[in-house]
Amino acid sequence: MCLKVVDISGDGNCLFRAIADQLEGDEELHEIYRARTINHIMKNKDHYKMFLDDDTEDIEEYIKYMSMNTIWGSQLEINALATVMGFNVIVHQVGNPSYC
Repeated sequence: MCLKVVDISGDGNCLFRAIADQLEGDEELHEIYRARTINHIMKNKDHYKMFLDDDTEDIEEYIKYMSMNTIWGSQLEINALATVMGFNVIVHQVGNPSYC
């Protein structure tokens, strides 16, 4: 596999679009990677809930929120996706974007 720099649609699905693009050559398959990520977090709630703010965030509510389309993925989702897919993720910023 040859990784490449590609402009990805910045609609809140950009993390999952970037993964779909690099693995499948089609960023429109982003929903598959969001679903895999969310399923992994659901199956490993005890592990991932320690990354949330105990006072304000509930893992069940977080999973429900992250399951929605156009919600940005964070470090938590990057870790879950890398774990479920069995690869390392390296994040590069090209140019000076303030948002993805």
